[in-house]
Amino acid sequence: MHVKPIICTLASALAAAIAAPTAAAHDFATGTDPEWSPDGKELVYVRGLDDAADLWLMDANGRHKRPLLRTPDVESDPSWSPDGTRIAYSARRGNERHVFVIQVTTRTVTQVTHSALYDYEPDWSPDGSRLVFSRYDSDEDRSQLFLSNADGSQERQVVVDDGDDVGPRWSPDGRFVAFVGGPDDEGYIELVEVATYAHTRLTHGGEEYSAAWTADGRILYANDAGEDETSG
Repeated sequence: MHVKPIICTLASALAAAIAAPTAAAHDFATGTDPEWSPDGKELVYVRGLDDAADLWLMDANGRHKRPLLRTPDVESDPSWSPDGTRIAYSARRGNERHVFVIQVTTRTVTQVTHSALYDYEPDWSPDGSRLVFSRYDSDEDRSQLFLSNADGSQERQVVVDDGDDVGPRWSPDGRFVAFVGGPDDEGYIELVEVATYAHTRLTHGGEEYSAAWTADGRILYANDAGEDETSG
């Protein structure tokens, strides 16, 4: 159950603008993983094919599309820092995937994770000092959640269980991380308290995914049973 967050209706509506070619070399490019900047003026997104995907920026009106980062790696999962100065993302290099942070103005890139595994789906703490991310182990065929400082220091596992834990999202007050957990064929919305590692399952249907926080601290998620629900 390696679930990635779904793209909301608004993001889907923007997909046509993202995918519109700006040069002949990108006639077959696609736009995915859109993420609003904190001030709502820009979008970062992934543009390209499976073996050559880069981070791009565009204005909120769909204009001024420009590359943020072009490398031989395959980038995905962009996430703006709360102050809008940095973007965390994951990039595949060979059989490994690592989390990186890029400074938006200077394009300076810092590698955050260095494991031999598959690190992806980074999300910022509200104060911009830390990152939570998923780490996939192919030997165990499941993902677990890890935290680190934004520079990669003090990395630690935040949830230890037998499930496949993906899609971490930090709460607005910084106290909790919501995520999707459960065995391969099930998905539940779960919560871990960052300070204590206390771990709680919030839903029990087994078909829930894509957790997202509202500004007032409630959790939105999707339900394959045909219901969209809010947990408070």
